[in-house]
Amino acid sequence: MKVLIPKELDKVIHITPAWEQAWHDLKYGIENLIRWFPVIWKDRDWHYGYVYVLLHHKLSSMENVISDGPFVNSRKYGERIRYCKLLLKRLTDENYHDIAFMYHYKKWGEPEMDFVPIDDEFSEMVITYPNRITAEDKKWEGIEHRICMKNERFLEKQDREQLFAMLDKYIASWWD
Repeated sequence: MKVLIPKELDKVIHITPAWEQAWHDLKYGIENLIRWFPVIWKDRDWHYGYVYVLLHHKLSSMENVISDGPFVNSRKYGERIRYCKLLLKRLTDENYHDIAFMYHYKKWGEPEMDFVPIDDEFSEMVITYPNRITAEDKKWEGIEHRICMKNERFLEKQDREQLFAMLDKYIASWWD
């Protein structure tokens, strides 16, 4: 059986010799090792945050190739990758506490922590606020503190869910 290929396709189809492909793979592999070495060196298996760091690094590499690509939706894909990187940066920076408690600290002041011994083995951590003076203040500060903690968890969960929804929806289209 013969396969007929039109003359025009001879100019488009380029079959790479095996040695040329091996050389390309070796060169690209060494470049990958160099590019990924600092990220892998800092990786630790005991904290989920390093997954975000690895994913951020991978998306940065992909963004460089895809957003400047010659295909139709390259700019749109690049913007989606940048948005995912922004979410990953927020997740790795872990500033949700600062954001959620900003007004709480303005109202009640910065917390001061003391450890009061209970007995020979245990101590109790006592948190005081400069502007929390009366028993009524203590009650309202406690209520507001719980609201801030709930808001902190909500903000982080929202970013995480949005990141993985974006990845689930678009990652299969990010290729050249």
